[in-house]
Amino acid sequence: MSPASFGLLLYLIATCLADDYQWTYDEEAFGGPSFWGLLNKDWVMCKSGRLQSPIDIRPEYLLFDPNIKPVHLDRINAMAEFVNTGQMPRVRIGNNHKKPAVNMTGGPFNGYRYRLQRIDIHMGKGDVNGSEHTINGKRFPMELQLLAYNSDLYTNFSSASKSPHGIAGISILVDIGSETTEELLKLTIATSSIMYRKQRQILTEIEPWKLLPYTRDYVTYEGSMTSPGCEETVLWIIINQPIHIAKEHVGNSLLLLGK
Repeated sequence: MSPASFGLLLYLIATCLADDYQWTYDEEAFGGPSFWGLLNKDWVMCKSGRLQSPIDIRPEYLLFDPNIKPVHLDRINAMAEFVNTGQMPRVRIGNNHKKPAVNMTGGPFNGYRYRLQRIDIHMGKGDVNGSEHTINGKRFPMELQLLAYNSDLYTNFSSASKSPHGIAGISILVDIGSETTEELLKLTIATSSIMYRKQRQILTEIEPWKLLPYTRDYVTYEGSMTSPGCEETVLWIIINQPIHIAKEHVGNSLLLLGK
């Protein structure tokens, strides 16, 4: 087959599958990150972007800023929906008159207020290699990503994700420990209710701030969404200490992968 014919075939396959093919984080699968930029014209940043996330953090190259402020996450209960998206378990934070919004402020946000929209849970197929961000090339078993949109400038997450100063993401790395962090334990127990794609469970109370480790230190950088279409509108905050999960709870969470 000539290069031109092969290119045309690849284009036709991508065009036919873009609307209904289940994208994945599996690098070895068609639909994995290497293909995102080919599957949909709106995902072009996934292959041509310059500020793509995740990144590998190299501590020796970090610059210390003594003037940067601590990040504040409202200490309130929220109602949420826990759903198996097919790619990951996701906590969708409810925002209505019955429950106040959970806001992120302070930090490197330049006075803006960011409203928490969801918590994405990334994990591997074992008790290693689950995190997206790495430290000196090391992956952690799990990573929680608290994603919020700039409610001072935009009315919803979708429009904010395509716009400057749109999204803030707090990354919490999760390591193996003797006990599971209490708020994370609630989520690992709830995974038994969302074992299959599109299953969902209402969480009447969740306190996202309790997922944060006891530290004020973090790394921050300008990057992108880590799912299609990889929009480069995210101000990332990587907390410099992990929280913990017991090995038996990692096993419980992993049961939903691939279902």
